[in-house]
Amino acid sequence: MTKTSHAKMERMLKKFIHEVRTGVRDGSTVSSIADSHVPSEKEAWEEIRRELQSVGITVELFV
Repeated sequence: MTKTSHAKMERMLKKFIHEVRTGVRDGSTVSSIADSHVPSEKEAWEEIRRELQSVGITVELFV
């Protein structure tokens, strides 16, 4: 991963974290994990992956 793509991914992740903390993503898996509303760990990770993809953080960024 190049330095530029790393910085871009970091900005996107910080934006996502900010949205979770400020309630923009109030119903997200990340915000509900602490409340144990997620039935299984596998489902939780799948949903987190979808949420990250929604802000542009994809598996391809890590390749």
